[in-house]
Amino acid sequence: MWQEHRAAEPVLPLRLFRDRVFVVVGVGAFLATLSLFAAIVFMPLFFQLVTGATATTSGLLIIPMLLTSTISTIASGRIMARTGRYKIFPVIGFAIMCLGLALLSTVDASSGRGPAIAYLCVFGLGFGSVTQVLVVAIQNTVDRREIGTATASVNLFRAIGGSLGVAVYGAVFAGGMRHWLPRRLGDHLPDGVDAHGIQTSPDHIRALPAGVQHGIAQSVADALHLVFLTAAPVAAAGFLVVLYLRERPLRRDSAPSRKESS
Repeated sequence: MWQEHRAAEPVLPLRLFRDRVFVVVGVGAFLATLSLFAAIVFMPLFFQLVTGATATTSGLLIIPMLLTSTISTIASGRIMARTGRYKIFPVIGFAIMCLGLALLSTVDASSGRGPAIAYLCVFGLGFGSVTQVLVVAIQNTVDRREIGTATASVNLFRAIGGSLGVAVYGAVFAGGMRHWLPRRLGDHLPDGVDAHGIQTSPDHIRALPAGVQHGIAQSVADALHLVFLTAAPVAAAGFLVVLYLRERPLRRDSAPSRKESS
């Protein structure tokens, strides 16, 4: 911070933090990505270990969430371009994200893939209404000469949110597995079966006896319940933050064009 303060052309000008819109957008982008990584990192693990999907299939099962996110991004961009209003989209988006994460916390070993995919789509619908709109909000606020810097800064906050999300949710998941594995399997817990081994080599679980696989599946579902219960308040915090987003008249060159939206 000292170096950025004294540099003639700082990478991240600290004066930007005097703008409330910049701060709100930065924190909002951080919390949105922090929430995203709970779903995008751990749901493939749910599909593999709890529902028995292959690694390839578990990746394909995330596509519906990406599609709903894309649809909501396009829809919010078009409506924003026509109306000039944008604050409503991240507000509603964070609320839907929170709902989606709360619903994901209810899936268990008996839920199957259908409800999990449906809840992922709910989350994606909210996420798509948040991130790109926040980028437009900051581009609409800062001086034109600082649009590139401000946009890159938002991407920095996203990256930090993603990195922190993997660490935080990974710790929550590992703690949940340490709690549930001994309770589900007792003396039948195989050597080397722990949160780290399950995350890095989930396919190896299929070589274990059926009873052990079932116990691991239940433990994973219970641990993921804690992960999503941790992520839901993060999205709720994002909802509260974007309530303070100051909406300003939309510049014509800030609104996404029809071509860009599609």
